[in-house]
Amino acid sequence: MTQCRACPLLVRDAGKDGFHYNMMKLLVLAISIAAVFGNMAMGSVAISVDASRPIGPVNPIWQDFGQGGESADPDYLRPLIEPMRALKPRLIRFDHVLNHYMKVVVKDGRMTVDFTALDKQLDVIRAMGAQPLMCLSFTPAALGGDKGVTNPPNDLRLWHELIYRLVKHVNVERKLGVEYWEIWNEPNGGAFWTGSMEQFLELYAVTEKAVIRADPSVKFGGAGYYLFPKKWVRAMMEQAKSANLRMHFISWHDYWDAGYDIIGEVATARSWMKELGMNPELIVDEWNYNAMLDPGNDDNNGAVYVADLLCKMTDLGIDRAPFFEIKDGPNEKRYWGRWGLFTADHHPKASYYAFVGFAHMEGNRLSFSGEKVIAPDENVNKGKARIGGMAVGKGKRLDVVLYNTSLKQDETIDLAISGLGRSAVKARTFLIDEIHSNPALTGRETGLEQVDEQLLRPEGGTAHIKVLLPKRSVAFIRM
Repeated sequence: MTQCRACPLLVRDAGKDGFHYNMMKLLVLAISIAAVFGNMAMGSVAISVDASRPIGPVNPIWQDFGQGGESADPDYLRPLIEPMRALKPRLIRFDHVLNHYMKVVVKDGRMTVDFTALDKQLDVIRAMGAQPLMCLSFTPAALGGDKGVTNPPNDLRLWHELIYRLVKHVNVERKLGVEYWEIWNEPNGGAFWTGSMEQFLELYAVTEKAVIRADPSVKFGGAGYYLFPKKWVRAMMEQAKSANLRMHFISWHDYWDAGYDIIGEVATARSWMKELGMNPELIVDEWNYNAMLDPGNDDNNGAVYVADLLCKMTDLGIDRAPFFEIKDGPNEKRYWGRWGLFTADHHPKASYYAFVGFAHMEGNRLSFSGEKVIAPDENVNKGKARIGGMAVGKGKRLDVVLYNTSLKQDETIDLAISGLGRSAVKARTFLIDEIHSNPALTGRETGLEQVDEQLLRPEGGTAHIKVLLPKRSVAFIRM
């Protein structure tokens, strides 16, 4: 990672891009002076953080990740153990558990199961420092998956026995204490389930009994829905209530405009929870910039989306939020618009660097005010281009993340941090934008680039710092 040593005017060690960042700051200063004397309108945004006002422990949902069915090789993620450990992962969801990582044979009505590949997959996840979220999908060939893994299993008695053996193997025999067990992946979208909603609800009930029979201490729920299908979610909740089935969490997937859709989705879920007297966790266990192949999944657009949605989900009290996904599938191109934090040949993307920035944030959430729409005529994710962020503190450490979703407008942030006491404080700024921390566009793997360093001297316990926030950028300020 490039390290910066700051001098009073110019950050040199970030190379030409650090020079570029600071020259832009000088330009902003010149324009500010002109604005004072020429009565010009400035595009600055005032953000306030109060380090003396913690508002409760932060739930680090940026430590949750997922991996799709890019490969059936249980060692596919092994080369990424160390770079993933840097993100301090606590939960890694993976699907295709039953058809990629388990060999199931049925002969004369009797079933045998080989867990060798699954054990390797679990060992890789645990080596990263995380626990798995087990997505119980898809149908093994021996239970009808030979005609399509998205078909409902052809024998629910054997399905029950398979799930029972799986949970018993993982949590009783291996004593791994895996907490989260999820039934299926996107049963409502048409791509991953060919059965009806009624067939899925039957599968939910059979699976719940098998999971709880093997280990009553775990959390069971579902169903990794595509978006938030109200009909399916409501039916699942009503069945769980009427049939006394466990439903410890509701899980669904959000892409594209999730920053605004998710507000209504959470409100709907919580209103139903209150009505039915239920209290499941809310888990968004797949999310990314675009569910389709998109260059933005590879560059700073994806990183801005990461910051925007993580702040939004933190505001909403989402319990877990596995980002999709860790590693791209194979392709002749290095960057091909896939969803991974890493390319198939293990090169990091801007979104990875965003999570590096968030990994440093722990402790208590702090009072943060000043989010602002900056371009009312610019449509971004069903809303307007905006400045937003979050502050977190632990002991004498303080971290602030700021993001700019605008597609065309740079912004200057006047950041005021109060409650600091009298001692001087060092503030370092790290940036992801078109030319910083953005391997897909720059061809350079720099780490999360530091672009500025200042020694702040609080007056009356308050320090001020100006942060240049270019269009489609994320900044992390560490103090």
